[in-house]
Amino acid sequence: MKPLEEELKSALRRIEPPDGFAERVLAEARRGRHSKPGFGEWLRAALRPRAVRWAAGFALVCLLVVFGAIRRYNREQARIQGERASAQARLALQIASTKLNAVLKVAATPGRGNLKN
Repeated sequence: MKPLEEELKSALRRIEPPDGFAERVLAEARRGRHSKPGFGEWLRAALRPRAVRWAAGFALVCLLVVFGAIRRYNREQARIQGERASAQARLALQIASTKLNAVLKVAATPGRGNLKN
């Protein structure tokens, strides 16, 4: 027989439970210790170091997501304000150019506002 098969046979062989095992199991069942845990038991379990680490990690990830979303929102608002300012500057330059062209046209008309007269 192969060594692996021998190990499996020995691991899976029937072992008699210790004396009084069935009575202890029934006594635990009657006491109801394995029923739904109360708030105190839940709180103790929640404050175990491993659970606290997981909760702290989860809270950190949530904070990073929130701060990232706020930063992205602020950048988007700054971009929108920049585009709005750029559009206003282009409009102001267009209006100034139109008025300046009108003044130059009047100034270039002979006999009217000509600087050489």
